[in-house]
Amino acid sequence: MLSAFFVAVIALKVAEAALRLESWPLTDVHMFSVRVPPQVTPFDVTLLATRGGPWFALTAFDVGLNPDGLRRRLPPDVQVLPAACGELGRLYNSRHPGAEALKGLRARVVRVPRPGVPSEPFDRTVECPLAPHSAAR
Repeated sequence: MLSAFFVAVIALKVAEAALRLESWPLTDVHMFSVRVPPQVTPFDVTLLATRGGPWFALTAFDVGLNPDGLRRRLPPDVQVLPAACGELGRLYNSRHPGAEALKGLRARVVRVPRPGVPSEPFDRTVECPLAPHSAAR
């Protein structure tokens, strides 16, 4: 029984190497993250929400995503970001009606400094529309 397990594990590893798999078998989870070149400065996007009181951080798990999924859904481009974060806010409100619904949502984009890479500071906050585009007009 134990030797059959070892043969199966080794066969899986050989198949992964031969097929050059980028995600784990039977899932859509990536095995490796994309390498960011040293001259590129990454951006961090965080969501800030309110239910009418104080502002608080809205996490990936609050909107039903994992941290990587949230990062992929929130582009650092401040021209495109309001639509993307507004969609997440509407998704949250559809799952949390009434007093738990968000009254306001903002996205903050910050450039993450990297040692040895010159870059200008970047810290911008955009409003995320919670009403659908057709209702906002």
